[in-house]
Amino acid sequence: MMTTSPAASPDSDLARRPARADRRLLVATLARGAVAGMAAGMLFAAMTMWLVVSQGMPVKIPLLAIASIVQGQHAIGAGTASPLLGAVVHLMLSAAFGMVLAWLLRRARTDATAVLIGAGYGLALYVVNFVALGSAVFAVFTRLNQPFQVLNHLVYGVLVALFLLLWRPRQARSARS
Repeated sequence: MMTTSPAASPDSDLARRPARADRRLLVATLARGAVAGMAAGMLFAAMTMWLVVSQGMPVKIPLLAIASIVQGQHAIGAGTASPLLGAVVHLMLSAAFGMVLAWLLRRARTDATAVLIGAGYGLALYVVNFVALGSAVFAVFTRLNQPFQVLNHLVYGVLVALFLLLWRPRQARSARS
Protein backbone atom coordinates (compact mmCIF):
# COMPACT_ATOMS: atom_id res chain seq x y z
CA MET A 1 0.00 0.00 0.00
CA MET A 2 1.34 3.37 -1.01
CA THR A 3 0.95 6.39 1.25
CA THR A 4 1.39 10.00 0.41
CA SER A 5 3.00 12.56 2.60
CA PRO A 6 0.76 15.24 4.10
CA ALA A 7 2.50 17.87 1.98
CA ALA A 8 1.47 16.09 -1.22
CA SER A 9 -2.11 15.33 -0.21
CA PRO A 10 -4.93 16.95 -2.15
CA ASP A 11 -6.28 18.53 1.05
CA SER A 12 -3.06 20.41 1.73
CA ASP A 13 -2.94 21.65 -1.87
CA LEU A 14 -6.44 23.05 -1.49
CA ALA A 15 -5.41 24.77 1.74
CA ARG A 16 -2.47 26.43 -0.01
CA ARG A 17 -4.47 27.80 -2.95
CA PRO A 18 -6.12 30.67 -1.04
CA ALA A 19 -2.78 31.65 0.48
CA ARG A 20 -1.18 31.72 -2.99
CA ALA A 21 -4.08 33.73 -4.37
CA ASP A 22 -3.84 36.17 -1.45
CA ARG A 23 -0.10 36.57 -2.04
CA ARG A 24 -0.61 37.17 -5.75
CA LEU A 25 -3.29 39.74 -5.00
CA LEU A 26 -1.01 41.48 -2.50
CA VAL A 27 1.89 41.53 -4.97
CA ALA A 28 -0.41 42.92 -7.68
CA THR A 29 -1.74 45.54 -5.26
CA LEU A 30 1.76 46.62 -4.26
CA ALA A 31 2.89 46.74 -7.91
CA ARG A 32 -0.08 48.95 -8.81
CA GLY A 33 0.76 51.11 -5.80
CA ALA A 34 4.37 51.49 -6.96
CA VAL A 35 3.30 52.53 -10.45
CA ALA A 36 0.61 54.88 -9.10
CA GLY A 37 3.12 56.37 -6.66
CA MET A 38 5.67 56.99 -9.41
CA ALA A 39 3.08 58.55 -11.72
CA ALA A 40 1.81 60.86 -8.98
CA GLY A 41 5.41 61.51 -7.88
CA MET A 42 6.33 62.69 -11.37
CA LEU A 43 3.43 65.13 -11.35
CA PHE A 44 4.46 66.19 -7.83
CA ALA A 45 8.01 66.89 -9.08
CA ALA A 46 6.71 68.75 -12.14
CA MET A 47 4.50 70.96 -9.95
CA THR A 48 7.42 71.74 -7.65
CA MET A 49 9.71 72.50 -10.58
CA TRP A 50 7.08 74.80 -12.03
CA LEU A 51 6.90 76.64 -8.70
CA VAL A 52 10.65 77.20 -8.40
CA VAL A 53 10.93 78.34 -12.03
CA SER A 54 8.01 80.75 -11.51
CA GLN A 55 10.01 82.22 -8.61
CA GLY A 56 13.10 82.73 -10.78
CA MET A 57 15.10 79.78 -9.45
CA PRO A 58 16.72 76.98 -11.46
CA VAL A 59 14.45 74.03 -12.30
CA LYS A 60 16.87 71.56 -10.69
CA ILE A 61 16.52 73.00 -7.16
CA PRO A 62 13.90 70.44 -5.99
CA LEU A 63 16.02 67.55 -7.31
CA LEU A 64 19.09 68.89 -5.52
CA ALA A 65 17.11 69.08 -2.29
CA ILE A 66 16.01 65.46 -2.71
CA ALA A 67 19.57 64.37 -3.54
CA SER A 68 20.64 65.85 -0.21
CA ILE A 69 18.73 63.02 1.49
CA VAL A 70 21.47 60.67 0.26
CA GLN A 71 24.41 63.02 -0.30
CA GLY A 72 23.94 65.22 2.75
CA GLN A 73 23.00 68.87 2.92
CA HIS A 74 26.61 69.92 2.41
CA ALA A 75 26.37 68.64 -1.20
CA ILE A 76 24.04 71.48 -2.19
CA GLY A 77 26.40 74.18 -0.94
CA ALA A 78 29.44 72.39 -2.37
CA GLY A 79 27.76 72.07 -5.77
CA THR A 80 28.08 68.29 -5.77
CA ALA A 81 24.40 67.41 -5.31
CA SER A 82 23.21 65.35 -8.26
CA PRO A 83 19.87 66.17 -9.90
CA LEU A 84 19.84 62.68 -11.45
CA LEU A 85 20.27 61.10 -8.01
CA GLY A 86 17.50 63.36 -6.73
CA ALA A 87 15.18 62.15 -9.50
CA VAL A 88 15.97 58.50 -8.77
CA VAL A 89 15.48 58.95 -5.01
CA HIS A 90 12.21 60.80 -5.61
CA LEU A 91 10.88 58.04 -7.86
CA MET A 92 11.91 55.35 -5.38
CA LEU A 93 10.26 57.16 -2.47
CA SER A 94 7.16 57.86 -4.57
CA ALA A 95 6.91 54.16 -5.44
CA ALA A 96 7.42 53.07 -1.82
CA PHE A 97 4.86 55.57 -0.52
CA GLY A 98 2.42 54.47 -3.24
CA MET A 99 2.85 50.83 -2.19
CA VAL A 100 2.05 51.71 1.41
CA LEU A 101 -1.07 53.61 0.37
CA ALA A 102 -2.16 50.74 -1.89
CA TRP A 103 -1.82 48.38 1.06
CA LEU A 104 -3.83 50.75 3.27
CA LEU A 105 -6.61 51.07 0.68
CA ARG A 106 -7.17 47.31 0.32
CA ARG A 107 -10.08 47.34 2.72
CA ALA A 108 -11.59 50.74 1.90
CA ARG A 109 -15.34 50.17 1.62
CA THR A 110 -16.16 52.97 -0.83
CA ASP A 111 -14.36 55.00 -3.44
CA ALA A 112 -14.99 58.17 -1.42
CA THR A 113 -13.38 56.55 1.62
CA ALA A 114 -10.36 55.60 -0.49
CA VAL A 115 -9.96 59.19 -1.74
CA LEU A 116 -10.27 60.55 1.82
CA ILE A 117 -7.68 58.05 3.04
CA GLY A 118 -5.44 59.13 0.15
CA ALA A 119 -5.82 62.79 1.13
CA GLY A 120 -5.06 62.04 4.78
CA TYR A 121 -2.10 59.91 3.76
CA GLY A 122 -0.69 62.74 1.63
CA LEU A 123 -1.03 65.15 4.55
CA ALA A 124 0.62 62.61 6.88
CA LEU A 125 3.53 62.31 4.43
CA TYR A 126 3.93 66.08 4.54
CA VAL A 127 3.99 66.10 8.34
CA VAL A 128 6.52 63.27 8.56
CA ASN A 129 8.77 64.37 5.67
CA PHE A 130 8.69 68.13 6.03
CA VAL A 131 7.72 68.91 9.60
CA ALA A 132 9.36 66.07 11.54
CA LEU A 133 12.28 64.95 9.37
CA GLY A 134 12.75 68.36 7.74
CA SER A 135 13.06 70.10 11.07
CA ALA A 136 15.25 67.40 12.63
CA VAL A 137 17.48 66.25 9.80
CA PHE A 138 16.89 67.92 6.44
CA ALA A 139 16.72 71.67 7.01
CA VAL A 140 16.74 72.35 3.26
CA PHE A 141 13.15 71.09 3.15
CA THR A 142 12.02 73.71 5.66
CA ARG A 143 13.16 76.43 3.24
CA LEU A 144 10.74 75.33 0.54
CA ASN A 145 7.29 76.91 0.17
CA GLN A 146 5.40 75.07 2.91
CA PRO A 147 1.79 75.84 1.88
CA PHE A 148 2.62 74.64 -1.62
CA GLN A 149 4.19 71.47 -0.21
CA VAL A 150 1.05 70.77 1.83
CA LEU A 151 -1.03 71.09 -1.35
CA ASN A 152 1.46 69.00 -3.34
CA HIS A 153 1.39 66.17 -0.79
CA LEU A 154 -2.40 66.31 -0.61
CA VAL A 155 -2.60 66.06 -4.42
CA TYR A 156 -0.11 63.16 -4.37
CA GLY A 157 -2.24 61.13 -1.96
CA VAL A 158 -5.48 61.83 -3.81
CA LEU A 159 -3.92 61.04 -7.20
CA VAL A 160 -2.49 57.74 -6.00
CA ALA A 161 -5.88 56.78 -4.54
CA LEU A 162 -7.70 57.75 -7.76
CA PHE A 163 -5.18 55.90 -9.90
CA LEU A 164 -5.61 52.78 -7.76
CA LEU A 165 -9.40 53.04 -7.96
CA LEU A 166 -9.30 53.31 -11.74
CA TRP A 167 -6.73 50.53 -12.11
CA ARG A 168 -8.16 47.86 -9.84
CA PRO A 169 -8.96 44.33 -10.89
CA ARG A 170 -12.29 43.84 -12.72
CA GLN A 171 -13.81 41.69 -9.97
CA ALA A 172 -13.07 44.42 -7.40
CA ARG A 173 -14.68 47.04 -9.64
CA SER A 174 -17.84 45.00 -10.17
CA ALA A 175 -18.06 44.13 -6.46
CA ARG A 176 -18.26 47.83 -5.53
CA SER A 177 -20.77 48.76 -8.25
